[in-house]
Amino acid sequence: MVKNRLLSYLNSQLPLKISDVIPIRDHVFLVRTARMYFILKSFESLYRLNLQKAYTASLRKAGFKHSYSFCPFDAKPLYFKNNFYGCLEYITPHRASFTFHTERDRREGLELLKQYHSVSSTLTNSYSSLLPKANLLQKWEDRLALFSSNLKIVNSFVQVSMTHEIISWANYAMEGLKAELNEKDPPVILHGDVAHHNFIRAYNGQLYLIDFDLISMGPRSFDYLQYANRILPFIDWSLEGLSELQTLEGFLKDKAFLYGLVFPADILREWNRIIRENSRLSSSYVNQVVQLTAVQFQERKAFIKKLKDKIDQQ
Repeated sequence: MVKNRLLSYLNSQLPLKISDVIPIRDHVFLVRTARMYFILKSFESLYRLNLQKAYTASLRKAGFKHSYSFCPFDAKPLYFKNNFYGCLEYITPHRASFTFHTERDRREGLELLKQYHSVSSTLTNSYSSLLPKANLLQKWEDRLALFSSNLKIVNSFVQVSMTHEIISWANYAMEGLKAELNEKDPPVILHGDVAHHNFIRAYNGQLYLIDFDLISMGPRSFDYLQYANRILPFIDWSLEGLSELQTLEGFLKDKAFLYGLVFPADILREWNRIIRENSRLSSSYVNQVVQLTAVQFQERKAFIKKLKDKIDQQ
């Protein structure tokens, strides 16, 4: 029913004949016309929609071509069921999707992120008054506090001894970051969500970076910390594997970065999401998070020991 109403609304608002609207995820749709496809995506406010339009246009003008543009036919804001929507260029995907499972993709994603930072660093003056400053410490303190308040639920799936050690890692990392974090590097506009699904390999083999909902101002190391945390499960929690990635090599000499790698950001994020979205009955999702927490626990523990030894040597 909602799909039919949305289809009717789009046909009344856009200079196109919409033939189908296919849900991708909440408030994101693939829209098909006789001539083309495009993505319809919701934004929390008209301001956020206009900011995204301006920023993606600025990226392209500054030389970063590996992302989408907004479609030119949606000059008038689309507003449907209390949400503003924008029309985004559809990037036709390659049959082999991007994944952190392969070394080639991990390296290519890191190189694309480096190119993105190189361009976004030239836009900081234009967007400094429009974007928040990234506050990694506050973000992680809030994440840890929420996880700690939900321990009773988490411990119904994971041993108490494990969650106790996970919290000790988080506290150790936070104490170290507070002492060592010095945001002296020139800021860039951070992407803020370098998950694998925000990298798309197009049909022509080119890699694209999408979804700028969480952009903020801060040191590029914050994006690289998140990228490293995302890929570690796929390289067997190997510190040596991280050091083989040239873009990360220099950061691994920075104590603050090493403390950041200790922080179990992924574990806390996923358990908080399960509880926030009341997904405890989704056995497949819970099993993934249990595996992230418990099955990989010993590998992560050995990795953190190496990090601590490296920190002590510096």
